[in-house]
Amino acid sequence: MKKFRILYIVSNLSKTGPILQLFNIVKYLDRNTFEPIVLTISPEDTTSMIDKFLELDVKIDSLNMPKRVFPKKSTYLDKVLKFDPHIVHSHGLRPDFIVASLPEGCCAKFSTAHCDPFEDYPRMYGVAGILAAGLHIKVWSRIQNLIACSGSLSSKLYTKYRLKSSIILNSSDIRQRFMAEIDHRKEFSQKASDKKYTFIFVGVLVKIKNLYTLLDVFRELEDEVKLVVIGDGAERKKLEKVAPNNVVFLGWQRDVAPFLTEADAFISLSLSEGLPTAVLEALALGKPVILSNIPAHSEIMLLAESERVRIGTLVEPTNIQSICEVIKSFTHEEFDHRAIEKFFERHFSPDIMSEKYQRMYIEEISKTRR
Repeated sequence: MKKFRILYIVSNLSKTGPILQLFNIVKYLDRNTFEPIVLTISPEDTTSMIDKFLELDVKIDSLNMPKRVFPKKSTYLDKVLKFDPHIVHSHGLRPDFIVASLPEGCCAKFSTAHCDPFEDYPRMYGVAGILAAGLHIKVWSRIQNLIACSGSLSSKLYTKYRLKSSIILNSSDIRQRFMAEIDHRKEFSQKASDKKYTFIFVGVLVKIKNLYTLLDVFRELEDEVKLVVIGDGAERKKLEKVAPNNVVFLGWQRDVAPFLTEADAFISLSLSEGLPTAVLEALALGKPVILSNIPAHSEIMLLAESERVRIGTLVEPTNIQSICEVIKSFTHEEFDHRAIEKFFERHFSPDIMSEKYQRMYIEEISKTRR
C-alpha cells in the first residue's frame, strides 16, 4: 500500500508546547498510511526532544540556519521538494513562512496555530514582535488548512483577522509516559500532615505568563502555602531576585511528571494562551487547577462544568487579594482526582488528537486527487 509522506517543518525540536503536540501527532500516526519526516530550520539545544523523535523511527533533516533568521527560498525549496511530500505541516512563524511560499499544487499545506500573535509577540519582542505578528497573520492567510489548538483561539483568529480555522484541541501523553512509574494517590497519602499545601507552575518564564503577579500573591501567603516553579526563560534571574521565601525555582526539567505528582495543585495567571500543555499535563495527573480567566482557560473550565466535573477555579489575573482568597479556600477543598483524570482522557488524549489530524490529512489528499 502506498504511504503518504508528511513533512513536518519546525524551528527545532526544543521541548516546547508545540513540539510536544507534534510528538503526539507523530507517535500515534498510522504508519501503514503515513510516513513522517521532520525538517528543522535551526540546530538543536539542550532541551531538544530529537532522541524521542528518533525513537519513533522518524527521518529528521535540518537547514542548520541561525535562530530567528528567515531562510532564503534558495536554501530550502530544493530540500523540501526533494522529499516529494504529499502533505507539509508547519508549527511556528518561520516554518509557516516556508510552507506559505511553496509552489501551489506541490502538496497539501497545513499549519497549526498555537497562539494569537498580536497578544504574544509584542509582549515577548516589543516593536519587533508587532512586525512579526503582522507577518504571521499574512502568512497564515496563504496556507490552505489552518488549525487552531482551541475553540477560543479559532474564534479570535476569525473575529480579529478573518482567518478561518479548524479546531483540534491540544493533548498530553504524560500519563502514558509516567503513570506506570508513579502512583500519585499513594504519594498523596504519605505526605506529612504538617507539610505546606504546594502549588506548581510549569512553563516558560516570560512576561506574558504574569509571574511577577504570581510572586506577589505568594508573598501575601508566605506562611500558608508554597509555590514550585518549573521552567526557564528570560525573566528567571529577575524573578528569583524578588521571590519570597515560599517560592522555589527548579529550572527546566526534562520530566515534569514527578514534580506535578508531588504538588497539590497547579496554578497559572498567564495573560494569553492557545491551549496550554502544562495545564493539560496537570489535569492528566488528576491535579486541580487555579487558572487566569482568559479564553483558553475558560474553555477548559466550561467544558468541565458542562460535565459537572470540578477541576478548579478561574481568577482575574491581576486581582491579588481575590486570588489570595481563592487560594486560601482552595487548600481546604476536596477534589475527585480520578474524575479529573477521566475528564482529561475524554477530551485531551493524544491518540484522539492525532486521529483528528489524520482524518484531515486524508480528506485534503482526497480533494487534491479528484
